Amino acid sequence: MLLLRKEGGQSLRARGFSLIELVFVVIVIAIIVAVAAPRLSNAAQRSRNTSVLATFGTIENAAEMYRAVNGNLPHDYGPGSTHAAFASYVDTSIFLKPTLLGGQWDWNNVVNSSGAPVSFWTTHGPNVSINLNPSPIARWTAFDRFADDGSLTTGKFTRVTTHLIRKVPRD
Repeated sequence: MLLLRKEGGQSLRARGFSLIELVFVVIVIAIIVAVAAPRLSNAAQRSRNTSVLATFGTIENAAEMYRAVNGNLPHDYGPGSTHAAFASYVDTSIFLKPTLLGGQWDWNNVVNSSGAPVSFWTTHGPNVSINLNPSPIARWTAFDRFADDGSLTTGKFTRVTTHLIRKVPRD
């Protein structure tokens, strides 16, 4: 044991932390991390979902602005393309980047020469979608619980084959 002398002749024991004190501090820190980590993870997922929801809205608003100027919705160009019709209304590089849920953003409005919807899209109409194969059903369902009704068969967001779609009204 190390003794120190203070002025006046009293002795003080030099002291560090005991093993018990160090273990206690480690346990307290572990409890704090165990409580905080899930909350941070949930906050990160909410942030990703909010960003995806905002991007759906951004593309939909761009389509509506296009319709206001041109009298109809833009035609389909396929997933991962720049969708040139949107260039005046939104940064088209959005279509080239993967979404935070995986897959590519896609604008779907397949029409024939007279402007009528074709085949599959006759039922589902114009829509903004995330195209991903295979479809990450669990991830999309969690997003739907956050943004809609929790079902991929009803509500604003639905799953159709390899697309998570949000319909855009025709009129």
